[in-house]
Amino acid sequence: MSRLSRLLFALPFSVSLAAAAPAFAESAAKWGPWIEAGGFLSTERDRGEATAFMPLFQSGESLLFADVKGKLFSEGVTEGNFALGYRRMTAWDVNLGLWGGYDIRESVSGNTFDQAAFGIEALAADYDFRLNGFVPLADGKAAPGMARVELSGSQILLTGGRELVLGGFEGEVGWRLPLEALGADRERHEFRLYAGGYRFDDSDLAKPVQGPRLRAEWRILDAVPGLAGSRLSFESSFQHDSYRHDQWEAGFRLRIPLYGGDAAKTLSPVERRMAEPIIRDTDIVTAPSRAEKVADALTGTVFENVVRVDSTQDLYAATHAAGANSLVLLDGSAGAVAASGIVLDGDRTLAGGGSQLALRGVASGIAVTYTVPGAAPTLLGGGCGCDDMLLLHGSNTHVTGIAFDGNSGMANSGIVVGNNKGNIHLTNLSLSDLSGGGIDLGMGNGIVMDNVHMSRIGFAGVMANDRNTIVMRNSTMDDVMLAGLYLDTDNFLHMQNVEISNVSMTGALLLNSGNEAVIENAVFSGTGDAALLAVDGNIVRASGLTIRDTGGHGIDLYDNNTFILEDSLVENTFGSSLSAMANNDITVTGATFRDAGWDAIYLLEDNRLALSDTLIGGTIGGDLLLVNDFGNVLSGSGNENAATAGGTLCTAPPGGVSGSIAFSDGSVIEDATCH
Repeated sequence: MSRLSRLLFALPFSVSLAAAAPAFAESAAKWGPWIEAGGFLSTERDRGEATAFMPLFQSGESLLFADVKGKLFSEGVTEGNFALGYRRMTAWDVNLGLWGGYDIRESVSGNTFDQAAFGIEALAADYDFRLNGFVPLADGKAAPGMARVELSGSQILLTGGRELVLGGFEGEVGWRLPLEALGADRERHEFRLYAGGYRFDDSDLAKPVQGPRLRAEWRILDAVPGLAGSRLSFESSFQHDSYRHDQWEAGFRLRIPLYGGDAAKTLSPVERRMAEPIIRDTDIVTAPSRAEKVADALTGTVFENVVRVDSTQDLYAATHAAGANSLVLLDGSAGAVAASGIVLDGDRTLAGGGSQLALRGVASGIAVTYTVPGAAPTLLGGGCGCDDMLLLHGSNTHVTGIAFDGNSGMANSGIVVGNNKGNIHLTNLSLSDLSGGGIDLGMGNGIVMDNVHMSRIGFAGVMANDRNTIVMRNSTMDDVMLAGLYLDTDNFLHMQNVEISNVSMTGALLLNSGNEAVIENAVFSGTGDAALLAVDGNIVRASGLTIRDTGGHGIDLYDNNTFILEDSLVENTFGSSLSAMANNDITVTGATFRDAGWDAIYLLEDNRLALSDTLIGGTIGGDLLLVNDFGNVLSGSGNENAATAGGTLCTAPPGGVSGSIAFSDGSVIEDATCH
């Protein structure tokens, strides 16, 4: 039970007890405070409730009072109603009253709503009339649990993206059945029937919540022996509207007066009615918002049209005819879909059957996941090995939930992006058996790849020319011919949770010039040459990187690169763990270099190396540090030498290094120890 739930349910008891003390002192008071508790079973939502009625000021014919209710519903819904009321007896034996109050509700969606409430009433001994109004004090709020995506023809819509609190009114009339005509004691039993209706609405609601309501109540007066003013009530009701349909409920309430004596016995029937509770709708009325358009949560493309395609149709013709702002649903139930030179224009999402597509309500902003209908599709390549499978010709494009099968090399590249295309998302894809690359990028593109898996690629997994921004996460590459990723010039790469293995010719990541790469939690293994190669003027920041089983160096830096390596492992390399040619800035912290075929670290000239808290272990074929030229600057401490080296701690020409690198055993690499 939430803190609000406990507060709302306990408040009527605590407030009424506080009000009871002055009531005891006012023994001449006509109307005293009481508390009431009960429970109801319902086809909509069961509830328990407590009510406190507290006279604040009274004369012989008028009464100012407070009415406080706390309610606990099933499914974790809670509500509190706080009201002040005024009633006055008239010469016509009718009590006229009015009231105003404040309601607060915590809904099943976890939203909190409040509203102002008010009403007027006329209460006679045998008749009732009341009319109540409700004004929301809060706008609708997001309700993920209520949201539902519906596909109808060429439209896809979201209903219930927001939970709305509805304003409106209700009214009823009541009549006491004359049970005394059947021999019942009027002073002990009352049976009342009520008929009325309600209407609640909001501008964002498809149609109002409105309908009839019927109630019946049997009251047993002075139900507790010796306690005048006590009452046991049994009540049932029925109402119907187009949102909640038929609703039945039945329950009871037990009232306990909070004063002593027999004052209640002296009240006439119409006087007793002055101390009735405020009768009003049992809860703040909420409803799901009307149908709204949806957008792709990744690209923001608002879907105006939906097209379904399978292998019996021409995929390119269907996507082109759909126009911009379209969702294309690709169903694999009828078999593989031929894909040779398929063009997908911009502002479109191509989603495979069975995939999970993230959508967002345009009006509500609520995010939902939609399961695309149909079976998972396969695009099957064809031709002479020179045709690419899918060409992305526009921005704001999302391709998801599709397998690209190059048909044993009959297709060239899987996905090709031209120039200056932005906001492209490739998610939940597999690409295999291609004679060319997996994904080829021209210039100036922005692309995100998430959960993309490539295998048996005849060229590079990802090849990017110039000025592309690339995000790749949660993806794998295996059995690639040329390279995992090749970035030419001035590209930015953010790689996270990526594994690249079994690259035949070169490495997992090749950076030509002017590129920037951020690598987090990646594994590069089984490469034909250096796992990571940076040629000229690149910036690389890597953490949680594992490099193993390379056919060359682990990390190979040519010239003018900035390289930062943290908390990473480089092991079982044919060459050195780390090799740097000229004018590189290198910072290594918390790394492990193990089992290098050549030296652990190789420097040529004019490099700056900061090595700290790093372990060099296993079998090192040469030196821990080999320096072949001049101008190298060393720094760092806290390193550990646990290696079995074929060479020495350090080899360098005299004056080849300045500064020093310290190890925890007291050994130091510096100019004096390197020759």
